[in-house]
Amino acid sequence: CAHSIIVVDDPMAAVFATNALQRWPGGGGRASGIALFSGSGGTTAMAGDQIVEAGLTLARPGAETEAALRTYLSSVTIESPYDLGAFRRGFVADDFTAAMRLVAADPATGFLVYAMSTQPVMAEIADCLIDISRTMAKPVLPVFITGTIADPIRRQLAAGGLPYYDSLDDAIRHVNARPRPLA
Repeated sequence: CAHSIIVVDDPMAAVFATNALQRWPGGGGRASGIALFSGSGGTTAMAGDQIVEAGLTLARPGAETEAALRTYLSSVTIESPYDLGAFRRGFVADDFTAAMRLVAADPATGFLVYAMSTQPVMAEIADCLIDISRTMAKPVLPVFITGTIADPIRRQLAAGGLPYYDSLDDAIRHVNARPRPLA
């Protein structure tokens, strides 16, 4: 029987820890790298910095995944975070779905975080995230960096059974609350 101790710093962290235990009983993926996507270069840069400042690591895909990603991304954007606005063909649903699946399947990726700013094809991105959360063994964490304009997308994710976050801090706390083996 495996045991873990989760130390929390406030009551909200205890809520996140409880939810993390329910959603990811095995602790999420084996890897701890976070694959960060967004439709905005500024959002990816700021969110990436915030994730690293929180002591987490951004995923760095293996050579095979990196080579496959070159179909969709320019060479400057191969390493996480990934800006969907920098895709070779722009906001093409099939392209970002394929790229997110490649990165989610990579052994270096433990979590997939999508920072949802106001952007084109938000509904298609939500469908992609729902599908990946249902078919891949890695946690998917949609984070809204927008106001009420995205409420229809929030409802779409909820209807698809995918919880979302209204702040990157909450998503980071949720990742940090996941169960991990004792050393």
